[in-house]
This record gives sequence, structure tokens and C-alpha cells, in this order.
Amino acid sequence: MLLRTAVVATIVLAPALGLAQAVPAALDACALLHEADALALLPGTKQVTQAPSSTRADDRESSACVYTDAANATRTVALSIQRFPATVPSDVGLALFNDYELVPVDGVGNGALWKPSTGTLIMVSDPDFITLTVNRTDTPATMEEVRKVMKRVYARR
Repeated sequence: MLLRTAVVATIVLAPALGLAQAVPAALDACALLHEADALALLPGTKQVTQAPSSTRADDRESSACVYTDAANATRTVALSIQRFPATVPSDVGLALFNDYELVPVDGVGNGALWKPSTGTLIMVSDPDFITLTVNRTDTPATMEEVRKVMKRVYARR
């Protein structure tokens, strides 16, 4: 029998509390946003190139993945994830966007906002703050298109 094992989180025991606590796996935006997702959001695109990046700041980790239409560099799909420490309130990410005209989106994470002018879905799901942006020169991305992909990204976490 072939046994396949996937490690998606590390369990850290908290002896003082007598509890086990899940620690999210390291961030990798390109593991969450697949090429098929980018192609679905860029209709007519035959091939995309991928550009991943990851950084760690003082108190947070971040990862980004950008897919670019190989034939038209102005057409892109970008996923950005920032993981905040547990001491940061979960709504801090959305609060950064109070000055923008955003539409609340139900059914994605702990809360989400849609910015139609940039084709960006902004989602908070403890401990992550996730944005998915679609740049298309021909027709703007719709909230439903982007939400559908964001749900797949979220399920892969």
C-alpha cells in the first residue's frame, strides 16, 4: 500500500495550557494560485509566466505570485498573502481600505471586499490577509469570476 503524506501544518504543544495549537504552514502564494486559475481569469490566454516572491518582515510573513499573459504583459493575475501575528486584530487588513469605494462580499473568509475599479478581491481569514487582483485590458474582471477563484485558493490553504 502506498502511503502519501502531506504536511500542511505543524502542531505545537502548549504544555502550560495543556492544549495543542495548529501553526499554519509557510506561505507560498504560488502553491495556492494555480496556472489553471490564472488562465480561467485571463480568457483567450494560451500561456502564462509565473513570478513568485516571499518575504518576512519584523512581525509578518508575506508571499506573492503573479501570472502574466505571455503574449500581453498588461494582462496579469496576482495573489498576495500577508500573515499577521495573532496579536493583530483580524479586521486590521480591511480597515486599511476604509477610504476606498468597496463592495462587501459574502461567503469568502472572515470578510471580503471587492474593488471593481482594480479587479481586486480583498479577503481576511485569520491569520491571513489575502488579495487577488486581475488586470485585463479588454474587459474588466467580475466579482463572481474572482470570488470563484478566491474560494479555490482559500480551500487550498
